Amino acid sequence: MAAGTDRVFTVRMLGELQVHRVSDGEPVPLGEGTGPRAVFLRLMLANGEFVHIERLQRTLQTTSASGDLRGLARKYVSQVRNALDAEPEVLETKGQGGTLGYRLAPEAFGVDARDFTEGVKRLPRPPAAPDPGEVDRLLRMWTGDPREQYRRLLDQGLWGELYRSRDRLAEAAARLAAGGGEVEAWPGFRSCFELDPGFLRSGAARRLDEGRAAPQRAAESRRILLVEDRFHDWYRERLAGYDCVVVRSLAEWHALKAGEPGLDFDLALVDRHLTEESDDSDGLGILEEMLDMGCTFPRVLMTVEIPEEYDSEEIKRRYGVSTIVQKDRNRQRPEGLNLLRQVVRRYTAR
Repeated sequence: MAAGTDRVFTVRMLGELQVHRVSDGEPVPLGEGTGPRAVFLRLMLANGEFVHIERLQRTLQTTSASGDLRGLARKYVSQVRNALDAEPEVLETKGQGGTLGYRLAPEAFGVDARDFTEGVKRLPRPPAAPDPGEVDRLLRMWTGDPREQYRRLLDQGLWGELYRSRDRLAEAAARLAAGGGEVEAWPGFRSCFELDPGFLRSGAARRLDEGRAAPQRAAESRRILLVEDRFHDWYRERLAGYDCVVVRSLAEWHALKAGEPGLDFDLALVDRHLTEESDDSDGLGILEEMLDMGCTFPRVLMTVEIPEEYDSEEIKRRYGVSTIVQKDRNRQRPEGLNLLRQVVRRYTAR
């Protein structure tokens, strides 16, 4: 692809991986499972360099793939190429046999991780104070920790430049706070790295946590409708700071509609099953009613598993769902909690 070509796609990597077309804003489904996403991320992190197929094979070894890894790598590359479906070609091939490699044309992609590192480079060095608005903008670019999400897929060393930029931003935020400036986005940014104790113990993070950053005010006014029959208390405890309204059954849903016709919420988290036996789809019925009522706030479907006969994109369209979150079966795993918080931050951001 020729240099200077306009961007064709936007890529969000600072949290859940998302790829959208610039022309119409439509999401690009990269394929089922972790394999195509792992291949796409590995090529994206190469920053325009060709990646030998053996490196893609080593990446796929971390996704629990087995058998003919070379064949799988070529299959997933083909799936990604078909998903991107761009003209001219943005996923390029070079060589064959032992020299086979692939690259993503960097000029075709606007990547938040790349924009973030460039933004941090532009921040003034000490003793100059950074602009509070720019610091907040950079902090808010993060909706989760990509190393935590993709650590099983990719060598963590590939993320080095990004995390060095993260640390420099934290230092800039701490300088700003020490000078009396407000860092309103710090709490949300910090929450992305709850499973990174090294970062939370850093000097910048400690100084900000000790009260020199503005307290988080954003979550306090957010109302979340939590439709969950059994584990609502567990979820509500872990969403402390949000105003959670719990609905445990269809009867409580109908009572809520009668008492609050406008349904003024910032987000709805809706479990698919609302009976002890989990043999119903009452949550889907509630989502359908919300759609019929013209509710405009984001709705998230929560489910332990999506049946094979369900197509995720069709479920989103049919029930007006913004995203589908696969629930953690034991509800205690840090990854499950981290995912829940990322989704809430993403859809309640203003």
